[in-house]
Amino acid sequence: MSGFHILNRYLLMALIAFPLMCGSGKADTYGLVGKSLSDLALLEIWRGCEAMASRNDDNCAALAATGSGHPRYQKRVLNEALQSARFKALGISVSHSDLIAEVLESSPLPLITIDIPFDEENSHISIGHIGVDNLSLGEDLAEVVKRLHPGGGNICIMTSFGLHRAEMEDRLLGLRQGLSGEKLEKGVRLNGHKGWREVARCPWNNGARSEQALTQLEFTLQHLDVDVFVAIDNWLIADPRAYKKVVAPYKKEIEAGKITMVLSIGGMRSEYSQLLSKRLVHGYLMINYFQLGQGSYTLMKAMASGQSIPAVTYIREHKTYLVKPVE
Repeated sequence: MSGFHILNRYLLMALIAFPLMCGSGKADTYGLVGKSLSDLALLEIWRGCEAMASRNDDNCAALAATGSGHPRYQKRVLNEALQSARFKALGISVSHSDLIAEVLESSPLPLITIDIPFDEENSHISIGHIGVDNLSLGEDLAEVVKRLHPGGGNICIMTSFGLHRAEMEDRLLGLRQGLSGEKLEKGVRLNGHKGWREVARCPWNNGARSEQALTQLEFTLQHLDVDVFVAIDNWLIADPRAYKKVVAPYKKEIEAGKITMVLSIGGMRSEYSQLLSKRLVHGYLMINYFQLGQGSYTLMKAMASGQSIPAVTYIREHKTYLVKPVE
């Protein structure tokens, strides 16, 4: 299916077909432009936004293409949103700063960025940003690791460097600092800090692709001597069935905690809970995208009313899910 067809199908779903995704007959509509409909984070952000908006008889609409979420598709979705003249304000998770800036440079709509901001060159386009303090998120992830596997060990970290490298570098730095108990420079690997050592080949860069993340995990389990595996984004578990298939040959070791699996997620799904109950994952740190959605509506409503908003707003109320102790 071409990107154009994907775009049209989702816009039809988001703006016409399903009142759950875009209400009707209410005061104002606020648009949330994401990277992909299959992105659980976008759906959680929409849920939070809609929950707050409904208090004022407003509504929020989630706008994205299905599939992998190529920046070109996001650009087309954004063009459609601007041409529709339906929205009082927009919030966007930026997939490609320069490409998206081309569309918004002359837009009259008040705009915030959500989760992923514009780069410095294009930051003037948005009035404000709401997101996660990635350094603190990494530190919170380190606390989960230490609770599940105190005392250090061999660790492999997975991230997704790319268009949003700066955010992932901050998250990785926070994890390393949290485990080491020291202030570290970016790029400094754990090498005996509080007993933690990063194994060769790690950190993995999964390229924001689920298939690549799973291939890298499989290689790690087959060839590397690790005590802890940590994914600081959610691509590894985007397809829970595929994850379960990859770890199946190492089921006994993982169940017994010989390899501790700690993953970041954007929202809890029943499949994730099942992996936890079966001890194929030992801990999740869930970014509170619902709260991010609530805050996004508050900021967009304020902008549309002519009020000033902070340049940057961070949320930090993340949730931890840990495997139950063996009785």
